[in-house]
Amino acid sequence: MGDKVVLPSLSLPKQKTHWSVAVVIIAGIVLLIMGGALFAILHRQQAEAEAITKAASNKVALAEAEAAKAKADVERAKVEKEREEAEAKRKEAEAKALAAAKKASVPAAPESEQTTLNRLMKKNKKAKTTASSSNKPVQAGAPSAPEPAKPAPKQKSKESVDIDKLLQGLK
Repeated sequence: MGDKVVLPSLSLPKQKTHWSVAVVIIAGIVLLIMGGALFAILHRQQAEAEAITKAASNKVALAEAEAAKAKADVERAKVEKEREEAEAKRKEAEAKALAAAKKASVPAAPESEQTTLNRLMKKNKKAKTTASSSNKPVQAGAPSAPEPAKPAPKQKSKESVDIDKLLQGLK
């Protein structure tokens, strides 16, 4: 076992590879290049299809979001309208209750200034016409009858003072 084994050399001098081996090697390389190109084309097409699908789904999602927002706005407007109607009904009920309470506590509603003024002017006209018709014609030279004493003036209420001021302003 001490002897070394010498293996024969596989390269033979002046011997070339057969041309069919070169064709097979070249065909394999071409097949690899074509497979890579086919893979790249298919990958690009798949990416484009996914992009189109994603864009369509985004459009659908956006449309659904806008529809949901519009629906929410309609619902919000409806709720706001109902709230306003309820508020109006509540205020109306409060006003009716207040009016009923006011009517119960105050027997007669106060007259407006214009109504009071008109009523007083009618009384004044009646008083003037009554006073002028009760005067008897006085003959010339005859002593005139003494005028009756005027009753002491009553204390005026604030309302009558205000009315007197209004009447003086009209003169």
